Amino acid sequence: MKNSAENNAGFSLFSINEHRLSIGLLVLLLLAGAGYGIWLALSPLFPAIASAATTVSRNKIGDVHYGDSEWPEAITVYREILEDDPDNGLVILKVAAALDNQLSEKWKQYGDLEIAPDSEATPEANKILAEEATLFQAAVDGWNQLLDNARYRRHAMERVVCLHSLRFRKLNDSASADQAIALLEDMFSKGITTKDGLLRTRSLIPLRDHRQFSRLVREERRISNLSGSGYRNEPGLNY
Repeated sequence: MKNSAENNAGFSLFSINEHRLSIGLLVLLLLAGAGYGIWLALSPLFPAIASAATTVSRNKIGDVHYGDSEWPEAITVYREILEDDPDNGLVILKVAAALDNQLSEKWKQYGDLEIAPDSEATPEANKILAEEATLFQAAVDGWNQLLDNARYRRHAMERVVCLHSLRFRKLNDSASADQAIALLEDMFSKGITTKDGLLRTRSLIPLRDHRQFSRLVREERRISNLSGSGYRNEPGLNY
């Protein structure tokens, strides 16, 4: 009898309650179902989240290259971002600014040659001029990609004008001065003024002797007075 009692006690101590087991299994199934439902709801977002994280990481890498004046490397990284996000205006602006800086370096190389106006260009100068022409067009094309971007349109248009103005001074190219004036007229016809005003924009100083410059200064003031905006700064454009 003792053994029988011990056996009964042991059986009741370790036996499984079928009712509790059923409830436990049901709870597990419900939790699994809820987890699967949440996963289904969030799974479409995972690629976007991963893509955004990748973009942020590549942006930082590109900005490091940019900060170190490593223009080709920065441009390569930024263009990789644009393959996935072709409408990213800020990244397009960074590419244009990096091309702009490359062009400035090329102008400095040409200026360091100190070629006399009436002398024949050396082979080295001709090579730099050929590279300059390619970089100049690339920089202009880079800024022109922002002409349909409402946030950066004015900045892009002004920068293209400045490039033509600076090219006039660097290469003594009168056609560039005429092109800069034509672009300013186009800007003003659209009611778009320069950020700081023609007389306060250093890159436009080479145009001051142009026969149309004074007229455009008056035209810009007229447009500014009509719009009531005056000359204003646009924060965040540090490129």
